[in-house]
Amino acid sequence: MNKNLLFEQQRKVKTILWTGKISIKTREEELDAEIIVVGKKIPLKLRIEVTNWLTGPIFYVFIEERKVTVFSIKEKKVYITDLKNLGSLHFIPHSLKPMQIWSILRGLPVSYDKSKLDIKFENYKIEKGYVFAQDITVNSLVTGTVWHLRIRHIEFNRKVHENVFYLNIPPEFQVIRYLDQTP
Repeated sequence: MNKNLLFEQQRKVKTILWTGKISIKTREEELDAEIIVVGKKIPLKLRIEVTNWLTGPIFYVFIEERKVTVFSIKEKKVYITDLKNLGSLHFIPHSLKPMQIWSILRGLPVSYDKSKLDIKFENYKIEKGYVFAQDITVNSLVTGTVWHLRIRHIEFNRKVHENVFYLNIPPEFQVIRYLDQTP
């Protein structure tokens, strides 16, 4: 795809809302589920809901700039980390920068460290003038974690209310922090 077209397409999109499927494979386990993604590009704010039609919500991921909060419903735990320490969570590929995460969830490629990640964007489609890949595969060469995202329905530049990104940690959830302690 033409670099100028990619740049223009990346620049045009300020918010995303999409639903689809996610497949996560780690060295220990596999998960196939439904996914809902809501996001704002600047400042970067993302809400990712991973659910199963049978059991309901599995986990939520909230990203605000470099801060990452993961609610594991089954474990009743909340993991708080940053992008630098994302590898602490074995089911999320690490070595991602904010705009790389946006690019993956937006469905259009940007540059990344090919020694740590293998990212494929496939099955491009145009929706109301916006180009995106319907299938995105993120393979962390460091951890062996593979995410396959399949976008079924997507909306671009829809108004996103800030309360979508509001976090309320239930008192019964254990909070685990994986944050850099160095000054």
